[in-house]
Amino acid sequence: MFNFSKSDEKTDSQNTVTKSLPVESRPKMELPPSEGRVVRETVITPDTVLSGSVSSESDIVIDGTVEGDISSQKSVRIDNHGNITGNVVGHKVVVNGYLKGTCRGHSVVIMARGRVEGDIFAHELSIERGGIFSGSSHHVEAVTDNNTSAQNTLPALASEDNVITPEFIGKETPEEKKIRRNK
Repeated sequence: MFNFSKSDEKTDSQNTVTKSLPVESRPKMELPPSEGRVVRETVITPDTVLSGSVSSESDIVIDGTVEGDISSQKSVRIDNHGNITGNVVGHKVVVNGYLKGTCRGHSVVIMARGRVEGDIFAHELSIERGGIFSGSSHHVEAVTDNNTSAQNTLPALASEDNVITPEFIGKETPEEKKIRRNK
């Protein structure tokens, strides 16, 4: 019905072998470097314990333990196993782990498994159902200059009294000083 025999199978496999090129003579395909395809992020894995500061111009993902300050010109993401005791600064901060300290960013999101103990300074703050926030939140005005790109947002905010840049981690803003004096 199918007209298939073992002799046909040998012939097909022999033809395949003779038609394929040897490995050495195959042309090597090299893709040109492209900024759009390169993923740049700093990752602290669950089995890592870090004592000190981490600063990056790219995204930072924390899934381990950090005792120190974290700053990024882009985003900081604290994953399920992430545990930070220190200050966090990023354009966007997403907490799905634990943060004890001051958090500064244009956008701060506390996910369902996230917990933040400390002050938050942000233009946008959202807390998902199940997320825990213990501390005080402070609204920071958004940058209104249309020419300001996302990467320049943090330095632009620093020029105002609302300080959110990495170089100001651990330093009090004028608003924080008022809060401390009123306590």
